[in-house]
Amino acid sequence: MVQIVKKTILLVWLGLTGCTSAVMGVNCLDAKIERDPRPLEDQYTLTMTAGESPTLTYIYGCEQYYSVDCSVRGNYWEYRQIEGLENPPEITFLNNGDEISIRAPSCYVVHNDSRPDYKWFEIYVNGLRMFIIDIKNGRAHLKEGPTHLPGSKEYWLDFDYVFSKSPS
Repeated sequence: MVQIVKKTILLVWLGLTGCTSAVMGVNCLDAKIERDPRPLEDQYTLTMTAGESPTLTYIYGCEQYYSVDCSVRGNYWEYRQIEGLENPPEITFLNNGDEISIRAPSCYVVHNDSRPDYKWFEIYVNGLRMFIIDIKNGRAHLKEGPTHLPGSKEYWLDFDYVFSKSPS
């Protein structure tokens, strides 16, 4: 029994130090190489209307930067808002006495998805996270998550958006 415990401790120690230290070392060296952010050529414009709030138009200014983390996870190119530009908007308004908050998608979501989708938006009704099930004729059908469970709260909201991509 003592032999099994000793072997287990040795394997765990090797697994936690030997197997990951080489990967971490490479990632730490890679992190030392400076890489300038790269502005993206494509420009994205979001126009959205919701409830009684005024129409909002937002132009995304995104860039890629090299995210470094001296760990096993590794380093990679990531998207972010260009420094100094306003972050994607969040609008808050009252709709039939309910407080509605809609957060526009981030640069990461916009550039990593192949097509615009209403699932990108974060919508809260009186602080409760709701998910868009469908949008028809400028009316969004929202449901509390997880949406597949019977008895989830439902909400309807006047909401529409246009997402356009054009080379800058």
